Amino acid sequence: YFRLQINSVDSGWLGGLVVGVSLSPPARAGPDRAGGEPMTWTAQRGRTNSNGCERQCEWRPEALHPGDEVAFLVNLDGICFLFVNDEERCRFGDPPVPVKSQPEARLSLLVGPAAASASDL
Repeated sequence: YFRLQINSVDSGWLGGLVVGVSLSPPARAGPDRAGGEPMTWTAQRGRTNSNGCERQCEWRPEALHPGDEVAFLVNLDGICFLFVNDEERCRFGDPPVPVKSQPEARLSLLVGPAAASASDL
């Protein structure tokens, strides 16, 4: 689980915020390349990516405002949840994050090219 607070937005950059997690080494799963990387689960403008399987979603990061909080949760079943101001905006995990089969694996946080500057809470 991680949570970010949006400090500012740039209306000229449409949908640039990507959030998610990865089991890939950090050098491979940079947020600018995260969508196509194996063992990576991300949410971005209008879509999610689950270990290479892309699906549509309702989340639109360009609608964020200063002060908004974005949270990302992976539950023990490997399902990912994205919240904005404590309201669920999307849920995905087909295939799920293999948290049970790889308990020693460490998830890397991905937050990347952003239309917003964000700070960890």
